[in-house]
Amino acid sequence: MSGCIDQPASEPIENIPPETFVWLMPDDTLRTTSSRQHIHWWGDDPDGFVVGYEWSFNAVDWNWTERSDSVFLLTLQQEDTTYTFYVRAVDNDGARDPDPASLTLPIKNTPPSVEFNEGTRVPDTTFTVATFAWTGSDPDGDDTIMRYFWALNDTSEWNEISGESSMMTVRLEDGLRVNENNVFYLKAQDNAGAFSSTAIMPGNPAPDNPERPPDTTAHWFVREPVGDLLIIDDYNLVDGAEHFYAAIFDTLAGGRFKEHSVWDIRRGRTDFSRGDLVPAFINPTFIESLRLFKYVYWYSDNGPSYSVAQTALPRFIETGGRVIMTITFPSGVFDPREQGLVDFAPVDSIAARDIGFVFPNTKIIPTPEAEALGYPMLQRDSRGTSIGGVRNLFIETGAIPLYRVDHEEEPMVAVKSPDNKMFLFGIRLHRMNGHPDEPETQRLGVLLHKIFVDEFGNN
Repeated sequence: MSGCIDQPASEPIENIPPETFVWLMPDDTLRTTSSRQHIHWWGDDPDGFVVGYEWSFNAVDWNWTERSDSVFLLTLQQEDTTYTFYVRAVDNDGARDPDPASLTLPIKNTPPSVEFNEGTRVPDTTFTVATFAWTGSDPDGDDTIMRYFWALNDTSEWNEISGESSMMTVRLEDGLRVNENNVFYLKAQDNAGAFSSTAIMPGNPAPDNPERPPDTTAHWFVREPVGDLLIIDDYNLVDGAEHFYAAIFDTLAGGRFKEHSVWDIRRGRTDFSRGDLVPAFINPTFIESLRLFKYVYWYSDNGPSYSVAQTALPRFIETGGRVIMTITFPSGVFDPREQGLVDFAPVDSIAARDIGFVFPNTKIIPTPEAEALGYPMLQRDSRGTSIGGVRNLFIETGAIPLYRVDHEEEPMVAVKSPDNKMFLFGIRLHRMNGHPDEPETQRLGVLLHKIFVDEFGNN
């Protein structure tokens, strides 16, 4: 008969703590590196398994992680800094590596850079408003850019703005030189105090070759706004429109608008780009430029700058601006962009097709509402060329119809808003001044006097 024999209890086996290893890249601990570091580590436990790690940069305050790598952005408070990274493995019994692995990181700050955004070059001429947009970057992390410094014309005095900024608008009070050439300078500074090279507008980037070094002699011209009236030339035909309007406004209301400004927004325009003098930012630059004036007279052919008007005119009107816009439409083809008119003009929609041609000496007849307000009869000029692109305007509720064409379809071609802030003429208004040998038919001056003096209140 066999029996059990008591064995003496053995001593418990003591847990062996894990061992930790860390690496960056071969030889990286010996050379100066950037402040953005991707560090890897791993651990080994001879009698168990590693459940996680603790890391620190001072061997006092430890952070827990189950990852075996991480990217660290090492903050620089001076030009060069040395960091020591510590990491220790933790095993399944909670034991920590008593001799943490460490990595010495001598960090050299890399200066930031800044450049103006592509497609935001300032036009060669502006009024007293200009907007600049840029992108700042830093190899040590874009959030190390603490501030930007900008200057106008004179780099002996710099102005500071937040490092979170990426756009700013300058105005007359910021130091723009009126009727002179101007240059805008910009540089970034990081948290270690290092500066970027200076970006120059309009010298950077070069317009025809972004890879070419900046032209440090480039500049743009700042025009002084003249008068209360801004005439916007959005007209690409050669039929004397520019000279006609210059002459008629010289004498309108006893010369009240002889001093005025003209903005050519059509020059250089293509099917794929805006005119050369249209700023990159309609909001705020174009809008604020309009607000330098009380009145806008915008004349266009059958290709108006709809996107510009659609954004700018409602904001100009809502701050008290008054607008007269005269346009025609493409013949035979409906352009969906035409529907943009409803955003700033008192129309509900536009007829899908035009009426054909408005022939010489055709009457433009005031509606009963307009006639009661004293609007004159108009007449097309006697030039041999016919005028097309006229469509019926379907007016919005509350708007006041002003003119119809003496045509079998009697299209409505002019309307005003009930608050007298927006007048739309769907005809080439400068061609509606009658026969040159019949003064009684030359009534366009009477019409503009009616609007500018009576409706706009320039008595």
